[in-house]
Amino acid sequence: MVFASTTIIVLPLVVITLAMMVVMFAISMVLLRREGRQPIFIHADTGMAPLLTLWDGQKWQLFLSHIWSTGQE
Repeated sequence: MVFASTTIIVLPLVVITLAMMVVMFAISMVLLRREGRQPIFIHADTGMAPLLTLWDGQKWQLFLSHIWSTGQE
């Protein structure tokens, strides 16, 4: 190789990797902040988030969905 030192090769790669990690972290924070305000499930009739409560002795909630065209096979 024509490089005088491995530092010449490694330093730009490390800088680019760290910069990309910072950018991805910032994008993740923006998306989490925006998505955190919106409910995940919305009732089709009312447009509101459904009331999800657990009764005494109940441990889990279940949401089961499928695409009608492939769910019947």
